[in-house]
Amino acid sequence: YNPRNGDSGHAISEEGEAGSPVGRSVAFFGFLPTGLSVWLFLLLAAAAAPHASRNTFYLLSLVGAAYVGAAFFRSDQDAPLFGSWRNTAHNILGSFEYLAAAGAFISLERDDFWGPLSTFGKYAGFLIFACFCGIGFAHPLRGLVQRIAETTIFAGLVLMGWWICCA
Repeated sequence: YNPRNGDSGHAISEEGEAGSPVGRSVAFFGFLPTGLSVWLFLLLAAAAAPHASRNTFYLLSLVGAAYVGAAFFRSDQDAPLFGSWRNTAHNILGSFEYLAAAGAFISLERDDFWGPLSTFGKYAGFLIFACFCGIGFAHPLRGLVQRIAETTIFAGLVLMGWWICCA
């Protein structure tokens, strides 16, 4: 735990930022296993889902890529929008995560298998996109907005896994 990050204004990335006393541990014992777990979940879910329903998983794989990337491309202090090359790579991967997750959830309505989840998908996708727009600049609720986006993404993954198990 990075002691500077005790309020809702700090981004999740700041837990693993370069120069933090716990940054390397957070990166390799937090971000990396989370990304690998997302990929494992998506592989197992794609194998269990009907073939035509798998396209969503390609977009969601960028969620895993962002977490794996966050382990290797740690943000600069305070997770600025612009910074070092490492911070820029971190932000690009994070952007892919949010845009791909929003697109994946919104696209659930295009497939009959995911049809019952399409209402959730639309709201979740638009909420994630709105959060993405709100975390690009520093403000007092930046961390809270990011946590809402991340919670929505992982709730969607859990819901999709549950749906596959029930099908």
